[in-house]
Amino acid sequence: MEDPITLIKNAGYTNLIASFVGGDPDSYVLDGQWGYLDQALGSASIVGQVKKVSEYHIDADEPSVLDYNTDFKTANLQGSTARRG
Repeated sequence: MEDPITLIKNAGYTNLIASFVGGDPDSYVLDGQWGYLDQALGSASIVGQVKKVSEYHIDADEPSVLDYNTDFKTANLQGSTARRG
């Protein structure tokens, strides 16, 4: 929760993801940390009209063997990764 989101929530907007999804929603995993980048914030007048909010794992985690980082990869694997990009 970055400062702009906190500012908006402090202005009276509701975090719809927390309200409807609950728990620890996530849409990405990076270096063993997960979270979500997309926000759904609603004013008091709209919250009652919202029926459902869902997670969308568009930024889902990727196996490290497929990423573009070359740490801990053999020369052969680095060449394979470079060709796929």
